[in-house]
Amino acid sequence: MELQTISGNINVRINSLKPRCIDGKPASDFYHYYLNNAVPDAIYPLAVFPPGETHFFLRGAVGYDSQLRSLTVSGDVPEQAVVQIPMPQLQMS
Repeated sequence: MELQTISGNINVRINSLKPRCIDGKPASDFYHYYLNNAVPDAIYPLAVFPPGETHFFLRGAVGYDSQLRSLTVSGDVPEQAVVQIPMPQLQMS
């Protein structure tokens, strides 16, 4: 999955702040593109790489607004962070 950059006016609602975008697109469009129109859900969290960092932290989608095409996530996401939806790899024993 490609890494995407959080840019000014990001469309991820963080603690009820104004919406911001992921690579200039509404945040829910990011989920729909990569998850085949799935509803944003905490099952598919965002891996957030803060600017200049190589380690990430997770932010789950706890709500979304289909009219604004925005997400509410479980905590802060810094501006200019790089985000990705990590996909689990199941290992059979």
